Amino acid sequence: MKSGWVRNWRKMERWGWYKNANAYRVFMRLIAEANYQESHLEGHLIKIGDVATSKKALSLALGIPEGQVRTALTNLTKTGDISQNSTNHFTIITVCNYEKYNSYEKEEQQPDVKPITTRQQPDDNPITDGLQTDDNPISTSKKGRKKEGKNEEFKNEENTKRARALEPIISEIISDLNLVLGTEYRASSKATQKLINARISDGFGFEDFQTVHRNKFEDWAGKPDMVKYLRPETLYSNKFEGYLNQIGLNYQKMQEQRIRNHASKRTLTAREELDLIYKQQDEMEENAKGEKLLRIVS
Repeated sequence: MKSGWVRNWRKMERWGWYKNANAYRVFMRLIAEANYQESHLEGHLIKIGDVATSKKALSLALGIPEGQVRTALTNLTKTGDISQNSTNHFTIITVCNYEKYNSYEKEEQQPDVKPITTRQQPDDNPITDGLQTDDNPISTSKKGRKKEGKNEEFKNEENTKRARALEPIISEIISDLNLVLGTEYRASSKATQKLINARISDGFGFEDFQTVHRNKFEDWAGKPDMVKYLRPETLYSNKFEGYLNQIGLNYQKMQEQRIRNHASKRTLTAREELDLIYKQQDEMEENAKGEKLLRIVS
């Protein structure tokens, strides 16, 4: 959450959604989270008054079901209080007329002044006029430290905002990994989140993660010395792009077999499923040889 404060007018009581608890809470959250400075997130410009978030992130932050968050956003959009622009990974929500609620700029412009005294400085503490000397080193000024602190705070807020925006994507990626491997890795793992964030920063998307999961499962699941590497710290490492572009793998047949397994309510281990796929491939090759022989004989 940002530091500082925002305005909440008394006339808010006459606002059309004031008595709608969900719409009011969602709108207040958006005002509090909106950018007071322009920034960039994954190549998208986040303007002043914009919030990079998702329905799931708002739901988790406010304790409101995601469906009710969706309804609140729809209502606020219809009345022109906000506008929405969806991207592949998050939604940019703009608080219309944000300047009515923001006070950060004025707060920043307040001068950091102190009363001027006429008390004479003693001779044993000479004036340096802001120059650093060996006998009397000058530390960073209070105003400079304040500015550095605000920059660091802003950077932390941007990182927190990015992490919240990516929570739904990370959850989907780990769910897909667990589906393919039959594992129970957690999306809440900080180490896993860091790796996924790094790959997303490199420009990779959800479909790329899906491809890597399937490529390496088919490649390593049948190799006892390699199956142990079917884990986030290996799959999402700096070798990710190589895994993504690996050729010679055919996951389509594996997926078809998986669908058949679910349809017949069979629960197979990864090893059993892979054996079935190899068996199916052998049968297809034998059938192809038989058809070729028949054509030659005929």
